[in-house]
Amino acid sequence: MRSALIIDYHLGNLFSLRNACEQVGLHVTVSSNPQDVRDCHLLMLPGVGAFGEAIENLQQLGLFDAVIDHARQGKLLVGICLGMQLLFSRSEEFGDNAGLNLIQGVVRRFPSVCNNITLRIPHVGWNVLKQNGSETREPFFCHLRKDSCVYYVHSYYVEPVDSSIITATTEYEGFEFCAAVRKGNIVGMQFHPEKSGSEGLGMLAQIRNEAM
Repeated sequence: MRSALIIDYHLGNLFSLRNACEQVGLHVTVSSNPQDVRDCHLLMLPGVGAFGEAIENLQQLGLFDAVIDHARQGKLLVGICLGMQLLFSRSEEFGDNAGLNLIQGVVRRFPSVCNNITLRIPHVGWNVLKQNGSETREPFFCHLRKDSCVYYVHSYYVEPVDSSIITATTEYEGFEFCAAVRKGNIVGMQFHPEKSGSEGLGMLAQIRNEAM
């Protein structure tokens, strides 16, 4: 079986993701070793917290270039929540911070008001995942219903330069934002599959099938 790894850059509870992976038969290790990141076949990049601190941690641990090397080898890279945002060019969180730039685009803060409705920030809770059409349909979501909900905790959202890579969106109090992307072997999910019940476990099972 090919190797799967959750990258540990000292932000977020990695073990809930590992436990969810193990439930669906996806056996993963957790590591901060740059060589492990380069050598694995599936790399999962989760995280919670601030974008700038996350990038700084990746750089200090020697993981920044290792993640880029992994992706450039054409192997599967899955970014989750903050991990998805790190895949992008830059973030507006607490200034202007450069990201991994594996996907061109910007991470922006939710507006405080949308359609005369004050948005509660952070966005926390369950929302319907709206998949794009058949041409951009994400195979990881093939088991979902039209009304399937997933779980979010975030204050920022991604805005890709190329909208064709968006595989799903979510509407929050009338504000629609990008919920998932795929650019070849690079996949991003703004929500937490490990906290999204049977729907999330189904996604992890599909990731297992593609990676292994």
